[in-house]
Amino acid sequence: MELSNKTNKVRYRILRVWPAAVMLCAVMFLWTGCDTDNYLSPDPASFTTTANYFEQPSHFEAALAAAYTDLRGVLGLGDGVNTNLLLKETRGYATNRMFDPNLPGIDAQNVMGWFVNPSNTIPEQIWGGFYETVNTANTVITRIDDIEWENSNQRDRILNEAKFIRAVSYFNLVQLWSDVDGTGVPLVTEETSSPAAALDKVRASESEVYAQIISDLEDATSLPSKGSTDLGRATAGAANFLLGKTRLLTGDYTGAISALESLAGEYSLLPQGEYIDIFNPDNNYNDESIFELEYSNSVAGQPDADFLDMVIPHHYADNGIMQDNFPGMPTTVDGSNEGIYPSYQVWDFFDTANDERYTDMFYWTADPSNATFGGVAHTPFSVSSDSIATIKKYYWPSQIASDGEQDGNLVIFRYADALLALAEAHWQRGDGGDDVAAIGYINDIRERAGMAPTSIATLDTDYPVPFILEGTFLDSDNLGRAIFMERTVELLAEGHSIMDLFRFSHYNDGTLSFAHDVLVTFHDDRIAKEGNVEGISNIDISSPAELVLPIPVGEIQNTQGQITQNSFYQ
Repeated sequence: MELSNKTNKVRYRILRVWPAAVMLCAVMFLWTGCDTDNYLSPDPASFTTTANYFEQPSHFEAALAAAYTDLRGVLGLGDGVNTNLLLKETRGYATNRMFDPNLPGIDAQNVMGWFVNPSNTIPEQIWGGFYETVNTANTVITRIDDIEWENSNQRDRILNEAKFIRAVSYFNLVQLWSDVDGTGVPLVTEETSSPAAALDKVRASESEVYAQIISDLEDATSLPSKGSTDLGRATAGAANFLLGKTRLLTGDYTGAISALESLAGEYSLLPQGEYIDIFNPDNNYNDESIFELEYSNSVAGQPDADFLDMVIPHHYADNGIMQDNFPGMPTTVDGSNEGIYPSYQVWDFFDTANDERYTDMFYWTADPSNATFGGVAHTPFSVSSDSIATIKKYYWPSQIASDGEQDGNLVIFRYADALLALAEAHWQRGDGGDDVAAIGYINDIRERAGMAPTSIATLDTDYPVPFILEGTFLDSDNLGRAIFMERTVELLAEGHSIMDLFRFSHYNDGTLSFAHDVLVTFHDDRIAKEGNVEGISNIDISSPAELVLPIPVGEIQNTQGQITQNSFYQ
């Protein structure tokens, strides 16, 4: 984050700022979720005790920087990246995760296979990371008027950036952990400064959580626009983007359209032929990017930029063939068994003859050893092939340092997503002219991908029904299917798959039956194509309620049952 020089001096001095004693950090995630090892030494000239830390504007800037750091850890790379994408991508239908049999990562496999139990460490880690971020933001929000501000604009900016960060956190929490009956997640909006307060929490309803997100984002829309504030900060555009996406979830389609339309002019798609450059580290903060998380291997205090863990197969290092498949790759890179790879079934969503994204998005490598890894997408429909696809979005050889880490930002919000959300809102509103408007936004995406425009009359041929959508409501809803398929292709491996399934499920009948049916068909088709790879034939998604993540068992125990478990896990 390219913050002011003054903020840069303090942004890494103290990672988390809490008024209570360090010994209280272990109580529970809903209080601080902190670790005493993460307390860095503050400058004695500007810091005396935790009790009176917030005495000048620079202290609030430092706390806000800590909130951004928390968000990077849970939404972005480092320790959080693969667990975060694991919850949102490989539990979906468009990607698989390759496992080395010698590196089973049991908790990760259970997440991918819907065998999650309340003690699984991966959902617990993400839950804790988001609530840690919420609590850092709450500290800023609660204490903002503890001092006299000479610059009211600075005060308002810090306050609304903290509200934006809190909204991003709850936007993820409420979608991943809300139960099928509409029970949401604990809604904490004030600084929690004692164990007793931390333990006195209950779950709010989904509607209450969404109302808080919308309130925070409406305030955050007063933030400066892109280009008039330091790079890396939240902006009015980022707030309006998330406000539009949240209103989609609440059924306020006119409000969603209003928020998302406000982005026009400030943001635009990169032109045809430049799709992959959206993710190029040399092209950070491009015209399409709305909000990014910053990573740099050379900046102290930032999380590790573990981009390569998403794309490099672990067995390439084991077999000594890494450099043969990835020329110029440092020998220090050993790959990962946590990589995200396209599924076989996602090929049905591509117009492979005309869509430039098919060639732009994937990096194909060939080696005989690949034939033994059936859980990743080989040359389409040839499971025994020695050629496998990796996702090129996150592989930039020129940015790889000698220690194997890769610099570059992670794009969290981008304009293509906004355009497809606009198409979605018009489709769902269904007033006169809405279908034509939705088609226009779809064609914006198609044009950039080098494809001819579609129309109401040609949707059924331009978007043939993929196997895993057969028999669902999208089988006969051509416009809805086109939007869903474009989202699958355009946003592949960017953390949207499971949330798109959930949202489209609610458009269908208000339940998760659509998501359940798609995923059952997906796994049946995996077995037909791949056989019993990684034990997938044992996967049984018995109920739509199983798609909802369990509340971490420690949260229930620590609150003596005030926080209740989701229905499937009771």
